[in-house]
Amino acid sequence: MDFCDRTIGIIVENEDDPYATVDFNEVGAKLPLKSGIGLRTVVENQQRIELKFAVGNETRVIGITDREPFVFESAVPLPKDTLVIALLRVDENGKSTLEIEVPEFNLRQEEKDLEIDFWQETLTKGLSVTEDDFTKLQNNEAVDLSKYDENGELVAGVCASMPELMEQLNALIGLQEVKDQVQKRINQVEVEQKAKAAGAQRIGGVGSLHMLFTGNAGTGKTTIARMLGQMYQQLGVLPNGSKVVECTRGNLVGMYQGHSAKNVQDKFEEAKGGILFIDEAYSICRDSNDNFGQETVDEIVAQMENNRDSVMVILAGYEREMDEFLRKNSGLSSRIRNKINFPDYSVADMVQIFKKFCNGRNMHLEDESDKLIYRLLDIKSKQPDFGNARGVRNLFDEVLESQNDRIMAEIASGEQLTPEQFDTILKVDLEKVAGDTLGDEHTIDDLLAEMNKLVGLSEAKAKIQEMVDNIQVRKVMEERGISVPDDHGTLHLIFTGNAGTGKTSIARLLGEIYTKLGVLQKNVFVETGRADLVGQYQGQTAQLVMNKLDEADGGILFIDEAYTLINGDKDTFGQEAIQTLVAELENRRSHLMVILAGYTEEMKEFLKVNSGLASRLSNEVYFADYTLDELTSIFFGMAKKRGLNTDGLDRNFVENWIQVNKENEMDFGNARGVRNLLESAIRKKDSRIANLIRTGEDLSNEALISLASEDLQ
Repeated sequence: MDFCDRTIGIIVENEDDPYATVDFNEVGAKLPLKSGIGLRTVVENQQRIELKFAVGNETRVIGITDREPFVFESAVPLPKDTLVIALLRVDENGKSTLEIEVPEFNLRQEEKDLEIDFWQETLTKGLSVTEDDFTKLQNNEAVDLSKYDENGELVAGVCASMPELMEQLNALIGLQEVKDQVQKRINQVEVEQKAKAAGAQRIGGVGSLHMLFTGNAGTGKTTIARMLGQMYQQLGVLPNGSKVVECTRGNLVGMYQGHSAKNVQDKFEEAKGGILFIDEAYSICRDSNDNFGQETVDEIVAQMENNRDSVMVILAGYEREMDEFLRKNSGLSSRIRNKINFPDYSVADMVQIFKKFCNGRNMHLEDESDKLIYRLLDIKSKQPDFGNARGVRNLFDEVLESQNDRIMAEIASGEQLTPEQFDTILKVDLEKVAGDTLGDEHTIDDLLAEMNKLVGLSEAKAKIQEMVDNIQVRKVMEERGISVPDDHGTLHLIFTGNAGTGKTSIARLLGEIYTKLGVLQKNVFVETGRADLVGQYQGQTAQLVMNKLDEADGGILFIDEAYTLINGDKDTFGQEAIQTLVAELENRRSHLMVILAGYTEEMKEFLKVNSGLASRLSNEVYFADYTLDELTSIFFGMAKKRGLNTDGLDRNFVENWIQVNKENEMDFGNARGVRNLLESAIRKKDSRIANLIRTGEDLSNEALISLASEDLQ
């Protein structure tokens, strides 16, 4: 053998660069050859070094084989930072020698006479190679490893057959709606082809190839685009479907007149026969003053028409931004009939993705870690811009860093770790990443009990309990295979009642309960009003409303004093706010709860302003005024929370005091009025105590926190 028929080299994993490569030979390099790297020990008294055998290429390990590793056992403990040289030699006969040298201590160990073919001896175990690729490797044939991702999973490649591609699609975690839409596209092509083969006279073909992908970051848009291209190539629709040219505004929008059009033309030429994937497409033209952006859009429209049968254009981005972008550019929207929306992953899906990353690194999780991973992802995924699968990957990397820190501390303390210990992520590693966020979680029963402990509100509590009962029964029916509607219906609510009757408190608890039930994706509560929603010039209001809806998406948007959104027939900005809100109430009916709150009579009149409001807000929760006895209980409860001692107060005296103040104030405000009275009493207590201190009286700690009847004047 004169030449090496594959790439051979050494890959070192480290914290900064997962795969630091050293001195790889090129396929076809003349034999003999060698690769080597100088390493430094990372702990004191290190005596063991392992070389594992893997399949991969110059940039990526596809997977570790199950062949026993080459183990170097030092005869003496090596100090930290000792130079260790790892060498791989291949002679002119294709036989390999693995060698470890420690020059400072004149130590050397080697394993000789390994045939190049030994790199495939145990390839299948633990690796996601196709049967066809394994056969090629066994026969010493070349295999395109670019088909395998960094987790050792097969991604769409030129060699994948249609059944293999469909198997890959269906093996993806979650994304059932996306899979269904892809299947519809494939069915359309296959029916047209079968009809043509059968001699049918139907015309029209497969229609427009262009597509719109909407959804948040990390939901698999690029992955599906690559798979779809491969499928269309296998079906003969796109001759070069495996080629996906990705670009954004930065690649398309030019710096001078005519530059943008040329950029677009070049990208279409590059993607000829394949896919042009334009990510964050809504950013191409930012506003009416963006002349170069508009030139880009116009040229994309022209090229989409000119290349409608030879290039698939996929416009991708956030759903709302893409809908608005297409609304303003009718030429684009008229050329894109196929739309696929990519929903966010559920927490259960993200747990499976986390485990997939773990398996891809040949690592294991400590027993009974699932619940901890679920809680960690449940909390982390509610953070802004978590990024779905991308966020899971980042979180997995954090957990690995936590594990590395723990292992280094254990080694420094003198522990001798087994290979299994190096490969196992413990619950303490997960807990360290979580920090203080994994406290004892409230169950649904805990939250309902907390609601029922609130003073009064019997009618509102009964309504909330009824809503929760409905969802829980529905879940039991689903578990038993009994047919139920696809969604829970509209989530939106009207809260009516006077000020200070607990509307906001109940709304917050409802958000937590619905999140636990899985009805709402996130425990997000956004409180807002007219000042945040109604603008001062045409067009500003709609954007303000959309911003708040986006902020609360997946949770609750609570609009207090909602009737103030419009002030009379001439309030055009208020009308714009309501019109925008009505449209979005329908669009987001299954994944956002909007609660409109306010005084009962005012809310009745408000709902008459727009018929769409009343039809979309049919569920009302009424909050009755508190009785005097309930207000008195609220006073003592508030005082206790403030750490005050009320033992010296007579309950009847307090109740009479509240009644007098309530009757003397037109807008007492229920619990809000009680809070104001308590604040007044605290100020009087402090003045009373300050006078006593000035007279030299020595007061006990209890006296400093005690309310007296004279403070309630």
